[in-house]
Amino acid sequence: GLIQNEYTVRGWRSLKDAGAKETPVKLQNYAITSYLSNNLVTNGSFDTNISGWECWAMNNSCATSWENSSLLDGGAVKINSPFQYFGFMVNNQTFSLQQGKKYLLSYSVVGDANRIHGITVHDRISNAQLTTRAKKEVATSRLDQKLLFTPNANSNAGMLTFYIGDEFVPSYSLDNINVQEVATLAVDPLTQNLFY
Repeated sequence: GLIQNEYTVRGWRSLKDAGAKETPVKLQNYAITSYLSNNLVTNGSFDTNISGWECWAMNNSCATSWENSSLLDGGAVKINSPFQYFGFMVNNQTFSLQQGKKYLLSYSVVGDANRIHGITVHDRISNAQLTTRAKKEVATSRLDQKLLFTPNANSNAGMLTFYIGDEFVPSYSLDNINVQEVATLAVDPLTQNLFY
């Protein structure tokens, strides 16, 4: 079969082209106008433990552990899969989502490699996928990521799914996992880059 790799600019620079550059400007196609809920995720800051989070991979090759890393904000969850197996980490303590409403997922991540990892939102009971799979960068330095999503169905058992094995990121750590309902305003990214 066809094997396709996706690289971030950092990954491309380290593996293919040392002269590649990325823009310091991140353009969004939306603006948050208000936050309509508190954090829906339980224990997303991992201050003292990783209670409520677990991972799974083929051959039981996935492990989660609590770490107090200077790269993130105190406690964090480390996901480790020493073999190139597909797996994922989920939160056991689910939350409610409403179809058509907008939610903002934000989190901090640092990994052992500059690659991509996948994220979806599922219903824990039916295993129905509530969002399309998004791809976000993992780097060897801290990144603070955001993902705006709209569930395609109602769910009283929503759970986040962070994938490992995408582009084989063997290990990465997460902190500050936050999901909030938000109100947004559409923004044309091109208008953010105009000079007058």
